[in-house]
Amino acid sequence: MPVVLPLALAGSFLFLVKSRMETRAEYNGYMKAAAEYAQNGVLTDAVANYQAAIQISPTPEGYLAVGQLYLDSQQYREAEKWYTNELLALYPDDARSYEFGLRTALAQEDPAQAFTVYEAYQDRGLQSDAVEEQIKTVWYSFDLQGDYEDVGAFSLSNNLAAVQERGNWGYVGTDGGRVVSNIYASAGMFGDIAPVVDQNGEAYYIDAAGNKKLTASYFLSQDPDFGQITRFEVIQSGLVLAYNGDTWNYYDAETHQKRFGGYKDATLITNGTGAVSQDGRSWALISQDGTELTGYDFQEVLTDEKGVPCRTAAVIVRQDGQYRLVNKDNGQPIGDGVYEDACAFNENSLAAVKKNGRWIFVSETGAETDLGDLEEAKSFSAGVAAAKKGGKWGYINQSGEWIIEPQFYDAKAFTSAGVAFVKAKEDKWQLLELYRFQH
Repeated sequence: MPVVLPLALAGSFLFLVKSRMETRAEYNGYMKAAAEYAQNGVLTDAVANYQAAIQISPTPEGYLAVGQLYLDSQQYREAEKWYTNELLALYPDDARSYEFGLRTALAQEDPAQAFTVYEAYQDRGLQSDAVEEQIKTVWYSFDLQGDYEDVGAFSLSNNLAAVQERGNWGYVGTDGGRVVSNIYASAGMFGDIAPVVDQNGEAYYIDAAGNKKLTASYFLSQDPDFGQITRFEVIQSGLVLAYNGDTWNYYDAETHQKRFGGYKDATLITNGTGAVSQDGRSWALISQDGTELTGYDFQEVLTDEKGVPCRTAAVIVRQDGQYRLVNKDNGQPIGDGVYEDACAFNENSLAAVKKNGRWIFVSETGAETDLGDLEEAKSFSAGVAAAKKGGKWGYINQSGEWIIEPQFYDAKAFTSAGVAFVKAKEDKWQLLELYRFQH
């Protein structure tokens, strides 16, 4: 027994090694044959040999090889099924599964599916340079929704925007879905509530369900001499800005009492500063309590798409026919830059200005940045700026790279929700939605 047992064990070990070598040789044979069939375009036999190899030794490499075969032969439906039913089901924690899923989506120019794959990859907490490089190629891919005659700006508080269709106004969300029906003669930007004018000419505020929330009677009961209110603006800084067809008044949003007013024109007050005009021609900066911070020294005080003049420590004004940055608290010039044209700051970022015939960008401190040859530009918002080249509008990043090539007749500011209104058609606005924000 002491002699026989070691011999038996040695024999078993040699048999096991031989068996494994034969199995490995068989596996390699199937894989080699599959590759040859694939190289010669014999798809059926290539798949059969790959699957025979997988039965001997199921590995991610084998499954990936089959998927790549479908992909190389442009059998995209089979490649998608293989990704979902085999790779994703068997190897959900292998980043190569998602690399293949992305290759399949990108081969079909389907960015929506690419971001579906990328979302699943992120949910697993995986890291792959290959995946990250692939998704970069469609990072700013988009879809277009709707056809609107005119549009307002998206609210930061609830991501709703006013849109006009068939002459009437309503509100849509960032997915283009209708939130408030198009039944109003005019509609302003949403805060917690939004100012509208109905078909009878009555001005009031509504909530996101379209319910009437705040009417003119609240303010006229406190200030009956103001007369009929024909228009409200979005409530900002606790102030209601109301118009009677001739003058603007500011009212307290809670007590409904008049704070100050009697202006021929006026802006919202944000970041502690607004602008008013007594004659419609010259403007002054005012504080939140109505104190005049400057004289009526400016021909214009610029506002952004939301009607906001003050986003930063600087306000952009027109004075003596030129645009310049001034301090929001006292109207004193910031830096010595003067410009032929300009856009207001959209956020605490860079504003577009035109200097010596060239569109550049300026910070709140007056520091200037040239991002290349642009026929026209708008201020940065959410890290990108609308810019024009070759007669069409697109979007650039803060390095001056075109992240969405010029292709639109006009383009508005991006929001942090990944949407912007663009004119893909000459006479219609559409909602541009980045696919990645839908995941």
